[in-house]
Amino acid sequence: MNAIDLTKAKEAKPEEYDNSFSKAPTFLSQAGFKLAKITLLIISGVILFAMVFIVVKQFSADSAFGELSRLPATDDATLERKLQLYKLAQEEAKNYRDFIVQFLQMILLNLLLPILTAILGYIFGTSGNTKE
Repeated sequence: MNAIDLTKAKEAKPEEYDNSFSKAPTFLSQAGFKLAKITLLIISGVILFAMVFIVVKQFSADSAFGELSRLPATDDATLERKLQLYKLAQEEAKNYRDFIVQFLQMILLNLLLPILTAILGYIFGTSGNTKE
Protein backbone atom coordinates (compact mmCIF):
# COMPACT_ATOMS: atom_id res chain seq x y z
CA MET A 1 0.00 0.00 0.00
CA ASN A 2 1.08 3.50 -0.78
CA ALA A 3 1.22 5.73 2.26
CA ILE A 4 1.14 9.50 2.14
CA ASP A 5 4.33 11.10 3.35
CA LEU A 6 3.26 14.05 5.49
CA THR A 7 6.80 15.25 6.08
CA LYS A 8 6.98 16.62 2.52
CA ALA A 9 3.56 18.30 2.67
CA LYS A 10 3.55 22.07 2.33
CA GLU A 11 1.28 24.33 4.35
CA ALA A 12 -1.42 25.88 2.23
CA LYS A 13 -3.11 29.17 3.10
CA PRO A 14 -6.29 30.44 1.46
CA GLU A 15 -5.97 33.46 -0.76
CA GLU A 16 -7.35 36.74 0.40
CA TYR A 17 -10.82 37.31 -0.99
CA ASP A 18 -12.69 40.50 -1.59
CA ASN A 19 -14.80 41.23 1.49
CA SER A 20 -17.46 43.16 -0.42
CA PHE A 21 -20.13 40.70 0.69
CA SER A 22 -19.43 41.30 4.35
CA LYS A 23 -20.30 45.00 4.17
CA ALA A 24 -23.33 46.21 6.06
CA PRO A 25 -26.42 46.58 3.88
CA THR A 26 -27.45 50.08 2.89
CA PHE A 27 -30.59 51.75 4.17
CA LEU A 28 -32.36 51.25 0.85
CA SER A 29 -31.61 47.54 0.71
CA GLN A 30 -32.77 47.15 4.33
CA ALA A 31 -35.98 49.01 3.48
CA GLY A 32 -36.47 46.80 0.42
CA PHE A 33 -35.95 43.70 2.54
CA LYS A 34 -38.53 44.91 5.07
CA LEU A 35 -41.00 45.69 2.26
CA ALA A 36 -40.48 42.19 0.86
CA LYS A 37 -41.16 40.68 4.30
CA ILE A 38 -44.33 42.76 4.67
CA THR A 39 -45.50 41.76 1.19
CA LEU A 40 -44.88 38.09 1.95
CA LEU A 41 -46.83 38.45 5.20
CA ILE A 42 -49.73 40.03 3.32
CA ILE A 43 -49.69 37.22 0.74
CA SER A 44 -49.62 34.63 3.53
CA GLY A 45 -52.48 36.39 5.30
CA VAL A 46 -54.60 36.50 2.15
CA ILE A 47 -54.02 32.79 1.52
CA LEU A 48 -54.81 31.92 5.15
CA PHE A 49 -57.95 34.07 5.06
CA ALA A 50 -59.06 32.39 1.84
CA MET A 51 -58.61 28.93 3.27
CA VAL A 52 -60.51 29.75 6.47
CA PHE A 53 -63.24 31.58 4.57
CA ILE A 54 -63.81 28.72 2.13
CA VAL A 55 -63.92 26.14 4.95
CA VAL A 56 -66.38 28.23 6.98
CA LYS A 57 -68.56 28.84 3.94
CA GLN A 58 -68.50 25.12 3.14
CA PHE A 59 -69.80 24.30 6.63
CA SER A 60 -72.57 26.88 6.33
CA ALA A 61 -73.56 25.36 2.97
CA ASP A 62 -73.62 21.92 4.58
CA SER A 63 -76.06 23.22 7.21
CA ALA A 64 -78.38 24.40 4.41
CA PHE A 65 -78.31 20.89 2.96
CA GLY A 66 -79.10 19.52 6.41
CA GLU A 67 -82.17 21.74 6.63
CA LEU A 68 -83.30 20.56 3.20
CA SER A 69 -82.93 16.93 4.22
CA ARG A 70 -85.27 17.49 7.18
CA LEU A 71 -88.10 18.53 4.90
CA PRO A 72 -90.64 15.71 4.58
CA ALA A 73 -91.04 14.19 1.13
CA THR A 74 -94.65 13.04 1.18
CA ASP A 75 -95.32 12.87 -2.55
CA ASP A 76 -93.50 13.04 -5.89
CA ALA A 77 -94.01 16.79 -6.35
CA THR A 78 -92.45 17.54 -2.96
CA LEU A 79 -89.57 15.18 -3.69
CA GLU A 80 -89.01 16.84 -7.07
CA ARG A 81 -89.04 20.30 -5.44
CA LYS A 82 -86.59 19.07 -2.81
CA LEU A 83 -84.22 17.80 -5.52
CA GLN A 84 -84.43 21.16 -7.31
CA LEU A 85 -83.59 22.96 -4.05
CA TYR A 86 -80.59 20.67 -3.56
CA LYS A 87 -79.35 21.44 -7.07
CA LEU A 88 -79.86 25.17 -6.60
CA ALA A 89 -78.07 25.18 -3.24
CA GLN A 90 -75.22 23.14 -4.69
CA GLU A 91 -74.93 25.45 -7.70
CA GLU A 92 -74.96 28.54 -5.50
CA ALA A 93 -72.22 27.13 -3.28
CA LYS A 94 -70.11 26.25 -6.33
CA ASN A 95 -70.61 29.66 -7.94
CA TYR A 96 -69.72 31.45 -4.70
CA ARG A 97 -66.60 29.31 -4.18
CA ASP A 98 -65.50 29.94 -7.79
CA PHE A 99 -66.05 33.68 -7.34
CA ILE A 100 -63.96 33.78 -4.18
CA VAL A 101 -61.17 31.74 -5.77
CA GLN A 102 -61.09 33.95 -8.88
CA PHE A 103 -61.15 37.12 -6.77
CA LEU A 104 -58.28 35.95 -4.56
CA GLN A 105 -56.38 34.73 -7.60
CA MET A 106 -56.72 38.17 -9.14
CA ILE A 107 -55.46 39.85 -5.96
CA LEU A 108 -52.53 37.48 -5.51
CA LEU A 109 -51.38 37.02 -9.09
CA ASN A 110 -52.15 40.45 -10.52
CA LEU A 111 -51.35 42.67 -7.55
CA LEU A 112 -49.25 41.20 -4.76
CA LEU A 113 -46.95 38.90 -6.73
CA PRO A 114 -45.76 41.63 -9.16
CA ILE A 115 -45.13 43.94 -6.20
CA LEU A 116 -43.06 41.25 -4.49
CA THR A 117 -41.17 40.56 -7.72
CA ALA A 118 -40.39 44.25 -8.19
CA ILE A 119 -39.17 44.61 -4.60
CA LEU A 120 -36.99 41.51 -4.79
CA GLY A 121 -35.65 42.62 -8.18
CA TYR A 122 -34.71 45.95 -6.66
CA ILE A 123 -33.02 44.33 -3.67
CA PHE A 124 -30.94 41.88 -5.70
CA GLY A 125 -30.32 44.38 -8.48
CA THR A 126 -28.90 47.02 -6.19
CA SER A 127 -26.95 44.62 -3.97
CA GLY A 128 -24.52 43.86 -6.80
CA ASN A 129 -24.03 47.54 -7.73
CA THR A 130 -22.65 48.81 -4.44
CA LYS A 131 -20.16 51.66 -4.89
CA GLU A 132 -17.09 51.94 -2.75
